[in-house]
Amino acid sequence: MICGVCSSESGATLDCGACGTRLVIDDRYRLEAVIDLDGSRAIYGATRLEDTQPVMVTVVASAGPPGPEAKTTFDQQARSLQQLSHPGVPDYLDHMVVVGSRSAEFCLVHELVEGVDLATESRDREHQEREVVQMLGELLEILAHGHQRTPTVVHGAINPRSVVRRRGDGRLVLIGFGTDGARGGEQTAYWAPEQVPGEASTGSDLYAAGALAVFLLSRGDPRELLDRDQDGDWRSALDVQPPTARLLADLLEPDPTRRVRSAADVLTLVPKVLEALGEEGEWAWEGTAEPTAEEQSFHQGARAYRIGIVAALAAGALFWGGGIATDQPWPIFVFGGTVLACFIGVGVRMVVHPSSVNVADEGPGYSIQRAGRASDGWAVLGIAAFVLACWAVPALVRGVSGDAETDASVEVAELVMASPDLTTSWSARVTAVEGKPLGVGAPCQVTGRFKRIDSKLRAVVDITCEGQPLYGWTDPLEGEQKRSCNFWEGAADTRGGTYHHRLRCHDKGTRTGGRPQMTIDTYTRSARVFHDVAPAFSVQLEVDEYSIPKAGKPIFKGNTAKDPGFDDTVVRKGQVTYSSGPAPVPSDEACTVRVHPVPTVDFNCRIEVSCGDALIYGTGGGGFAQCSILNRQPVLAQDPKGTATEGDPMLDMNLDTNRVVVSDDAPGATWRVEVSLGRD
Repeated sequence: MICGVCSSESGATLDCGACGTRLVIDDRYRLEAVIDLDGSRAIYGATRLEDTQPVMVTVVASAGPPGPEAKTTFDQQARSLQQLSHPGVPDYLDHMVVVGSRSAEFCLVHELVEGVDLATESRDREHQEREVVQMLGELLEILAHGHQRTPTVVHGAINPRSVVRRRGDGRLVLIGFGTDGARGGEQTAYWAPEQVPGEASTGSDLYAAGALAVFLLSRGDPRELLDRDQDGDWRSALDVQPPTARLLADLLEPDPTRRVRSAADVLTLVPKVLEALGEEGEWAWEGTAEPTAEEQSFHQGARAYRIGIVAALAAGALFWGGGIATDQPWPIFVFGGTVLACFIGVGVRMVVHPSSVNVADEGPGYSIQRAGRASDGWAVLGIAAFVLACWAVPALVRGVSGDAETDASVEVAELVMASPDLTTSWSARVTAVEGKPLGVGAPCQVTGRFKRIDSKLRAVVDITCEGQPLYGWTDPLEGEQKRSCNFWEGAADTRGGTYHHRLRCHDKGTRTGGRPQMTIDTYTRSARVFHDVAPAFSVQLEVDEYSIPKAGKPIFKGNTAKDPGFDDTVVRKGQVTYSSGPAPVPSDEACTVRVHPVPTVDFNCRIEVSCGDALIYGTGGGGFAQCSILNRQPVLAQDPKGTATEGDPMLDMNLDTNRVVVSDDAPGATWRVEVSLGRD
């Protein structure tokens, strides 16, 4: 913000960092409270000094003095906002551009909306499916009002904090119009794929509305639920009926040419979805045709299938339990239980409701799922889940007991291997020893051999010290074993083709001899091999966190080399302009931001922020992110989760506005560091 008293420039605050006076914009609007901070945009509650009227001021910061073209564009945008007249849009009051020596602020003044934003509301309570569809209808009505103006008014920054439930009438109000030029912040999580490198449009507003609905239904991070390249896994995270899922799919179509065309078109579908959800929130039918008497029988058929599934599972469980109780071969009872489950499931369905109806209608933009087909699907899934449980649980019981010696395994969803086996190793050193002729500092090596068998990744671990075997994963066992392995893989360089690994394994259990017990955790760089019985011994090791880099193809498909979008490490110098809480660095400390290209599918960059002698972001092999790229240069990156959830600080990086914020939300140790970067 630019102080009107001393003309100094500081971050998004209420008081001047230089002279301490309360900031006043254009000598007319005194800032009173911060409503929202997001990237280069800030929204304040303020007082208009001439008549003490409460107002809302939206400020978009821009690096450097604005040119004539930028001012003209802003004036045109402000005039277009004046034509908006809708209960869901705050009234426009004023606009101005405040210019400082190093930056400029584009300011819009609207009436103050008193209420609670959806980000706060979602923390206080869960939103039900029908309620979210109704809220989506309100939001689409507001967007349609703006999109139908001439010139078109696009919001471009929809997120939970930009939608406020007004106190009094409970209506939704969309704030933040005119800030589509703001970059960075939480809003980017709701951006359509085409908005990241380009500009906001009516289509990107519709995508953001769908992303907001997904957030309200799941309360999950849209970055994790929405894949920018394809539909993503948001469907599996939501428990919604098919009409709602289809409506969201139309809004969240990644290809803008295939996405629904206008808010008005989608708005006509909302009442049909609400009707399909029914008074009790369960969908009955879809489409534009009036329901027939047969269609109205859907609920009876669905309930019949539910009863059938429960009865089938109960009968199968009795058969399986009988096999365990009588110590008979359990596969026979699995087969018998499954057959009986099928017969009971179909039989109950036919008795309770012999004429369940397949309902279908091809409405505009909809591909309707048949009611009978949905029930059949649930029946098949229920029986399949029962069969899997019958096979998995006895196998698990037998494996834990130690009767059969098997390799530890990790479930692998998608594997791609250059050869049937991968061998990797970690260097280690003895730190403490009892009962073995080894000295402290003796060199050791941990070897991991990984092999794909069916859908599992089998792990075999061996440890040697000074060339002598200390532990062997397949050594003879005298006693019980409880062992497992967790395996991590990542790119060892920024060009791809070389990978390193981290490992967590344990092999424990009461033993009379044979193979010793072992724990290893390369994340904490520690390992121990020990025997509690004669000949008893204990050897503690310090292990390298990462294995020796291995060239070739990765094990996990997600680590396959992919063009990160930029070629070389980007280095930017700057200075701390704001520091609060127990921050690791003080104000005015010199900083360096390094953005390294990472050629993987999941991440395309690794970010390090160092200030003075402290590395405040990117420690411990972290800092991986998905950077937004413009002209083969990284521009934006965010890490919205802090130490409390992911073990490292949060990051908001915007190289376009020369601003980086590193903060943390650890209990009792909340801090924030703002860094202003110099221009290239």
